[in-house]
Amino acid sequence: MKKLLLVLVVILLGAGMAMSQGTWSVLNPSNSNLPSDRIISLGIPIDGNVFIGTPGGLVTPSHAYEYNGTDWIEFEWISSFNVAKSSPAGYIVIATGEGVFHYDGTSHSVFNTDNSNLTSNNVSCLGIGTDGFEYVGLTAAGLLFDGGLGIYNESSWLVYNKDNSPLPVKNVLSVLESHTGVLWVGTQDGGLVKKDGDDWTIFDTDNSDIPGNTPTYMAETTDGPLWIAFVNKSIATFDGSNWNIIKEGKVSDFPDAKVVDLLFDTDKNLWIGFENAGLGRFNGTDWIFYTKQTSGLPDDNVTGLELSQDGHIWVSTDGGGIGIYDPEYNSAIESFPANENINLYPNPVNATLNIELQEITGATGLFVYNLMGQLVIQQEMNEACLQIDCSKLNPGLYTLKLKDQKGSHSITRTFIKR
Repeated sequence: MKKLLLVLVVILLGAGMAMSQGTWSVLNPSNSNLPSDRIISLGIPIDGNVFIGTPGGLVTPSHAYEYNGTDWIEFEWISSFNVAKSSPAGYIVIATGEGVFHYDGTSHSVFNTDNSNLTSNNVSCLGIGTDGFEYVGLTAAGLLFDGGLGIYNESSWLVYNKDNSPLPVKNVLSVLESHTGVLWVGTQDGGLVKKDGDDWTIFDTDNSDIPGNTPTYMAETTDGPLWIAFVNKSIATFDGSNWNIIKEGKVSDFPDAKVVDLLFDTDKNLWIGFENAGLGRFNGTDWIFYTKQTSGLPDDNVTGLELSQDGHIWVSTDGGGIGIYDPEYNSAIESFPANENINLYPNPVNATLNIELQEITGATGLFVYNLMGQLVIQQEMNEACLQIDCSKLNPGLYTLKLKDQKGSHSITRTFIKR
């Protein structure tokens, strides 16, 4: 394990950008023990720990790490991973090129072609259902493996493929269980498959208005349509009946780039990561685009998106490390104290952090979260000046959030513990 002395660079976004009040924090090898600024996979399960994968090459092998807020821990039992998610059963599910791993924080087990019904060790995507079922996409590797859709029911694997189901092709690249229980499956060159119990429906360019036959990423909210990105750079929504194509001349400044991930945040904003073209956000009405030149995004070659428990957007990049976006920074709502009326010092802090408000209208809840979104300090602030003991906190970046009595209004500030 590597001890981390974390100094994060906080960069304010321009005040003139719509929907852009927030801060970027950058995590890279120059300000931390992050092992590489090339991050090709990123995962933040429910326990809050961060999983990252770094690429390999002709000389350097790929690596996978877990970050618990203090230490970077390298996994020697996998070389990299594609997706990491939490299972309701209490373990982490990791999709890799070596099979599906279950990891409880201490020990691990693996499902692959040698010990299960999986027809391939190349696991391209992963979804966790509300009932705890695991859904994985499998891809073929020449003559060695076959592909398909794998479903784990907490005891055994069932695999659907081209031979035993209506799946039109071997390779599955994306999978999502809808809030209604419908399973959506994106195939390579075979269209989008809807599995509703025992009923299968295939949407392709021959029988529908779908803009492509290779859906690569999907996302949805409980009250909105399914969003789908395709390998041909198209993006569309589908409400079960109608297709709406997003890109084709309808949005100005929309990047002509491949989508690498889709994510909805807690406020139902849609985030889109682009290959070599930065990041986009859609609030249901307006679009805003982030690049290295116009924001604190550390690199335009985005490789993945994750949402932490505290609502921060984590962005992995191939060349700039990890960018962390705090959307609530600098917010001021109604009569609650504005951000400029709060003073934190010293910052960075070694032991005692002083908090001063120019005005306070009643009991205010004070909450401090670490980089993983875990609550580390909680108390009430009843006076305009308060000191909190930070001596036992690990070095790193922390978010201080003040909330009113009803919890409906809040503002946040960040500080660094040396």
